[in-house]
Amino acid sequence: MIKAVIFDLAEVYLQGFIGIEEKLKPIVESSEERIDYAVQGRPLILLFKGEITEEDYWKIVKEKGRWEVPVEYFQRAVRDNFIEIEGTRKILKNISKSEYQMGLISDHAKEWIEYCEGKFDYHKLFDEIVYSFQDEVRALKSEKKPFEVMLEKLEIEPQHGLFIDDLKQNVRVAEEVGLQVLQFESVEQLSSDLLVKYEINL
Repeated sequence: MIKAVIFDLAEVYLQGFIGIEEKLKPIVESSEERIDYAVQGRPLILLFKGEITEEDYWKIVKEKGRWEVPVEYFQRAVRDNFIEIEGTRKILKNISKSEYQMGLISDHAKEWIEYCEGKFDYHKLFDEIVYSFQDEVRALKSEKKPFEVMLEKLEIEPQHGLFIDDLKQNVRVAEEVGLQVLQFESVEQLSSDLLVKYEINL
């Protein structure tokens, strides 16, 4: 029996880091491939784990890309990229009114979360939130720890939690922890799967 529904944030409720290349192309005047090389990798992991600041991260990106562009331009571009995925908020609000507990697990940067919570006010829909940069976490969803922390917060056994994420690798780790899972593909697919597979009527 499902007692808690646990959501991912990026690419499920909010468009996240995906697509940042398009936002940066006119700023740095480089190819998507070069931008992708500069923004991905270990520095992004360190940012998500709270081991470096956003400013530190963008300085590393600038150095990798060999771009003479103020850090503020990068900061503005990534914030402009955060937009709601139409339809997910309605699902969240409907579940939050039900008997299920609501959880959120997200790999994200502290500074970006502060911006997104302020702009979109989504966090009030959840009973418990686990961010990768939090002191008690410092881990990504490619590891088991975020899921274990969430289960402790919700005070449920793994089989009573349903985790929803767009990335197959994160869904796989959640399954290894013992959670039930759904891979997010679209709002329509999620609504259908919640109803058909779990009798969660939205």
